[in-house]
Amino acid sequence: MIKATGIHHLAIMSADIKRHIEFFSDVLGCKLSAIFDMHGVPGGIHAFMHLDDHCYFSIVQLPAVKDIEIEMGVTHAGTGAGVCAPGTMQHLAFKVDTADQLVAMRDRIRKKGVNVSGPINHGMCQSIYFGGPEQMVLEVATSEAEIDQQAWVDPAVLEKDGISSEEASTYMSPDPEAG
Repeated sequence: MIKATGIHHLAIMSADIKRHIEFFSDVLGCKLSAIFDMHGVPGGIHAFMHLDDHCYFSIVQLPAVKDIEIEMGVTHAGTGAGVCAPGTMQHLAFKVDTADQLVAMRDRIRKKGVNVSGPINHGMCQSIYFGGPEQMVLEVATSEAEIDQQAWVDPAVLEKDGISSEEASTYMSPDPEAG
């Protein structure tokens, strides 16, 4: 089956790339793996922060971004429960492997002077929440097991969102031969 096998990177827009690199390096321990002029984008800079052997996130800085005002509830959610415009990132969740690592990460972040909420048990995972540069909403989460579709795909929510049981079955088990 041909399909995506993971996320190579997510790109975060920034008006101050240095501030993001400093924050993610210092507060979360991410390594700067690349920073270069963005290919084919005049004035653009692209940086990659390393999480593990196969996972990165990137920061993009473009000259005009500094002229865009942050507006809570429009450009930024402000909290994990906040709204923002469709198609924008509501929050970014990083992963650790165990509940003990989650608490250790919370303690690390707090030692860096950043306010942290949690851990909060969501049932399918436990999470901590905190703010990043330029009003980003950030999370670190851990799950003891893979998400169980039978327990976490709620028929009442499917109905509320106009998703039929047939559509849900297709979404939950895509055709391996399609494409």
